[in-house]
Amino acid sequence: MVHSGFLNAYDSVKVKVFTLVDQITESATPSKPWRVRITGHSLGGAIATLCAYDLSARPPKTGAGSLEVSMYTFGAPRVGNKAFAKVFDERLHNRAWRITNASDIVPSVPRLMGYSHALPRLV
Repeated sequence: MVHSGFLNAYDSVKVKVFTLVDQITESATPSKPWRVRITGHSLGGAIATLCAYDLSARPPKTGAGSLEVSMYTFGAPRVGNKAFAKVFDERLHNRAWRITNASDIVPSVPRLMGYSHALPRLV
């Protein structure tokens, strides 16, 4: 489960992002994959988290190489529940980083209903 507001924001740009990624990475081959870095701050970090999750699970086009997806977020809120966080961590193990400031309130929300960060915090 992910936060519906973050999911709606992500869904509003998902098709455009995937179209651009497909156009830019069409020259990828199995021996020469493209490296895709996804980043965002605050709400953009929540959207980046969902995008990295989707792109990391997306199969390559026929004959194309795979994408090496990594992610960096800054001050991002909690995006999903513990089940989402677990699958995210498995998909992007050692290729995702979450940077926060201990005084920033945004990374501590939403607080209720079991929302959890997908990654350990780097202060």
